[in-house]
Amino acid sequence: MEDFIQTPAKEMYLAENGWHFNKAACEYALKYLKDKNGKPIKPYTKEEVDAMLSKHGVTLEKNKGWDYVYCANMAKSDMDTSPFSDEKAHAMYVKILIDDPDAGDGEVMACWYVKMLRRRNPIDWGMFL
Repeated sequence: MEDFIQTPAKEMYLAENGWHFNKAACEYALKYLKDKNGKPIKPYTKEEVDAMLSKHGVTLEKNKGWDYVYCANMAKSDMDTSPFSDEKAHAMYVKILIDDPDAGDGEVMACWYVKMLRRRNPIDWGMFL
């Protein structure tokens, strides 16, 4: 898996953002989220996620960058027909993931990264700069 190789673009991205999504990286990651039928989801925008969290009184303590936007869309993708498919459940899911007390810094993006590697989806880090 060639992406384990440190490239100048990857080094620049990580130096600027750490293991956290910026807007471009988040938008790229959202393209891979699918519903239970394997169809791409219509992602929440950052503004929609902000409004959803506010509406349900969810305050994030540990968020960095666009990590929370990715988490909200992961909830939408993974829970689309479950009993947790409503907006309030998605907001609470974001809170659980972002403010998880035993999660390490950058864990949300690191988990996405490992999934991409495992699925052999190449990442062009230069697109995110």
